[in-house]
Amino acid sequence: MTYGYNAKFRNFTGRQDMRSIATKLLAELVDLRRNRDEARRPIVFVCHSLGGIIAKKENGKRSQLLNGTKYLTNPDQVVEHQSAILRLPGEIAIGQNCDHRDIARFTSLHDRNFRPVVCRLEKFYRDIGSRHMADAPDEMGAATADRRISNGSAFFEIPYSPCSTFRGREDLLRSMETYFHGQSGKSDGRLSFAICGLGGSGKTQTALQYALRNRNRYTTGIAILNATSEETIIADYCRIFEWLSLGSVSNKVTATKEWLSRKENSSWLLVFDNADDLESICLSKYFPACFGGHIVITSRDGAAIGSVGKDGSVMDRLTAEDAVEVLVEKAGIRNASQAELEMARVIVVELLGCLPLAVDQGGAFIRERQKSLADYHRLFQLHQNQVLNFRPRLAEYDKTVLTAWEINFSQVERDSPRASDLLRLFCSLDASDIPELLLARGSSPQNRWGQNGEIFKFDAKEAGLDHELVDLITNEETFDAAIDKLQSFSLIQGRIDDRGSRSFSVHPLVQHCAVSRMSPDSCSKWRLQAILLVCQAFPHDQHLESFCVDVGRSMIAHVHIVVKNYDLLLTQINIAWSTQLLVASMLLSASRYSNRHWKETTLDRTRAILERSPDRYLLSMEADRQSVLLRNSSKLEESSNVLRAFIDLTAHSEHDRGLTIDARLSAQCGKLRNSLAENLIQANDLAHAEEEIRKWEPLSPSSPTYIESAVLRSRNIVLGRILRFRGRFDEALPYFETLLEEADTAEYFESTSGHQMVLTNTGDLHCEMNNGLKAEEILTPMLKRMTYWSWADTNRGQRLQLCLAESLLRRGMHAKAADIFERLKLLCKPQGSADVATNISIIRLWAGLARISHLENDWNEALRLWREALNVIESCGWLDGFLASICRLSLAHIYKEVGDVQQSTLMLQLAKSFLDRNGPQYFWTGLGSYWYQYVKTMLDSRDASAGQMVEINE
Repeated sequence: MTYGYNAKFRNFTGRQDMRSIATKLLAELVDLRRNRDEARRPIVFVCHSLGGIIAKKENGKRSQLLNGTKYLTNPDQVVEHQSAILRLPGEIAIGQNCDHRDIARFTSLHDRNFRPVVCRLEKFYRDIGSRHMADAPDEMGAATADRRISNGSAFFEIPYSPCSTFRGREDLLRSMETYFHGQSGKSDGRLSFAICGLGGSGKTQTALQYALRNRNRYTTGIAILNATSEETIIADYCRIFEWLSLGSVSNKVTATKEWLSRKENSSWLLVFDNADDLESICLSKYFPACFGGHIVITSRDGAAIGSVGKDGSVMDRLTAEDAVEVLVEKAGIRNASQAELEMARVIVVELLGCLPLAVDQGGAFIRERQKSLADYHRLFQLHQNQVLNFRPRLAEYDKTVLTAWEINFSQVERDSPRASDLLRLFCSLDASDIPELLLARGSSPQNRWGQNGEIFKFDAKEAGLDHELVDLITNEETFDAAIDKLQSFSLIQGRIDDRGSRSFSVHPLVQHCAVSRMSPDSCSKWRLQAILLVCQAFPHDQHLESFCVDVGRSMIAHVHIVVKNYDLLLTQINIAWSTQLLVASMLLSASRYSNRHWKETTLDRTRAILERSPDRYLLSMEADRQSVLLRNSSKLEESSNVLRAFIDLTAHSEHDRGLTIDARLSAQCGKLRNSLAENLIQANDLAHAEEEIRKWEPLSPSSPTYIESAVLRSRNIVLGRILRFRGRFDEALPYFETLLEEADTAEYFESTSGHQMVLTNTGDLHCEMNNGLKAEEILTPMLKRMTYWSWADTNRGQRLQLCLAESLLRRGMHAKAADIFERLKLLCKPQGSADVATNISIIRLWAGLARISHLENDWNEALRLWREALNVIESCGWLDGFLASICRLSLAHIYKEVGDVQQSTLMLQLAKSFLDRNGPQYFWTGLGSYWYQYVKTMLDSRDASAGQMVEINE
């Protein structure tokens, strides 16, 4: 047949559009294809110009033509290339040497333009014929098909075509097949499965894929019903009724459900698509009450799982690999280069969050606008709203990314203003992980140091947090109701970790779209509320609460967002000075975490805030953190200068200006002197370190405040270490044993870094005193707790493990010690980015492995490992020190054992040049004491034997 329409511009734009033309075409085809043979006959569309677009529009409405047929379109048009192609999957463009009018006219069979077209049509004919025959039932099957159709029992109601770029979801599809057709599917009752997730996550396409892949299993039929409203469900049920020709009844829905409930008609699949409003629509009343049949529900409301769906799954984002494939294919990029694949990965992960709708429309944008991936990345960053509001000309989905959730936003605002406020707050936090702990801490009183040196509770409302927001979060019932409302539209996702802690996440595009709907004043308000919430929640001092480090680490990502929001707000509003001081205090606390660059950045930002601050306590904290950062970068002199400058300034202020020092500031000055002593220890100036640390006393030595008591404990740790580093192990041990006893009574001390330092030093001292078993008994309980809390791989956890390995090595348990050293090797950072403490840990593990091979006479391996340790020492610039000397002394012994006298002599001379001047040092457990004595003895002994070596080691 042929089909045409009035293509005059005025008529086309004024009285008709492409969809109405496509609908009319569909209606005429249905009228013509009345009997079974006609209904099964394949169709080829040969379209000219806009006819290709009409066929495309009709393509989305062709469910009545899909009763086992193969449907092909060929809208090849030839004008200028980019305006001619429709950019459809599988499309083949044939260039023709003719104008628009002659594109479908040929002079003869030998016309050069005719041959490629007719060849393509012949290929269509062959392909359709083979597929049609494959789909045709055999003689018995044909009779069965005739009976099914005549009895009204065969239906296949699919209102749209599958997405050509569908990727991933294989695990979900397999779980659906297992549920419906595996062991769990062997049931006489109806089975239902809910697919839930954010709008645009691919729920409908996944359900469609399942239906198409399992079509042959459902001999009664398959139908997808629009479950947006009761009206759409009823309309789709009526279509099934008409298809089945069930006669004249008053209630078509009931009649259809009763027919599907018969046991002989139980092999069917119904998909209730877009069942998002489960509160208003009682979906289950539209389920057939039957012995079998399968139901799939797609919904944004996660509550569908376990209610209308007996089983189900929440759709996650696409994997980065699948998302890259979708973007590249949809963009029409063939043979993508490595650079293009890397850019595609950046786009789908960082910009689009691997959301299927966003990735699909992003690819369409690139194809239709003829842009490169780099162009898209640039345009997205410059004009995000415009890019996300793009809708492809021939899109199957009628929503853009920017409008996909508009109805959900509006409904939340209407039904639950509190839930809407909570979403606005979430949009100013880190999208990937919002711990409930952050919200609870940020809206409740937290411990802070008072000027009197004692702990007081700082209220969230006093910090400036909105009273209604605080009440919302602190009222469990109200908060849970708001969370349930947001989850009902999949605007947020919740999860519970292994410890039972709940957290939430928001897709970054949902964040952006929600923010784009807010007024500038509203954006500023909620950014400020997020800043205040994080400032209130972030732990300020490990002596103020338990598990300070773990809590801070879980919130550090939100501090990054706070910094960005703070910088943005500075350009938009006047931020109260009290709020700026809260930000400075929080940044000082956050500077203890993450890498060196982050620490430097936070301190720079803090200094910028405190430039005009008279708050000497915060200035002292900044000086302390700055000195630690410089010390860890091996800048001891600069670190000491920062500390002395503040100590001197405080002393002059008190003397010249009559400013009094309260207990809190006094304790901070004591902390600075402890830090100054640490610098002197690293410079091996132990005498001056002890002198410096004894200069500070509490304001009232007989009755120190809580904060001063904490500083006194830190001072005693330093004094104990000074004794240990002098080799006076018997005198040092009581300091640490007393501190361990205090841990049982001092509140919060057990979870501090100071307590872990006490444990490490106590274990090291027991190793030095040849009591490795006692060291293991002390260390093991803490290591078990650290493993449970995922702290074992932190720097502190690594130092405890090094101590444990040393205790095993000391007792000759080489295999167990080597296991710990080898595991720690995997955690070591590259030397270039490591601080002093980390580099010392790296050297210790290489030296530990080297000593094991050394003691076992594996000279080649020991030689390699001592050289590894020496390489790290050289990279740190420490060749003129004890660590380099002990490595060289050990190498001298190895070279002597293998008969290389020249190298042994050279290594011995290099080692003695330091040792003769300074002697052994005891900073590194075992190396300056028993190992130094062992190697020295072996070098002095000409007739050392393996038995003697073990005896000396023990």
